[in-house]
Amino acid sequence: MRFRTLPIFLTFFLMGLADAMGPMSDGVRKQYELTNLLATLLPFFVYISFALFSLPGGLLAARIGKKKLLLLGLGLNAAA
Repeated sequence: MRFRTLPIFLTFFLMGLADAMGPMSDGVRKQYELTNLLATLLPFFVYISFALFSLPGGLLAARIGKKKLLLLGLGLNAAA
């Protein structure tokens, strides 16, 4: 794998990690004493965030460049 494709690979890896919240929601519900409704909505929040940030993300990509935005998002995901 070339170094230029590594940020793209890591981005999809982190997105898959965020989507793994669905099967883990029962453990999270017990750990944090959440209601069934909140535990069910946790995986849905990932898709809501995709919907909310897609338009501003596209505008920002046009402004600063796709590569810089991808690296910024990867860094924020890693920090979170």
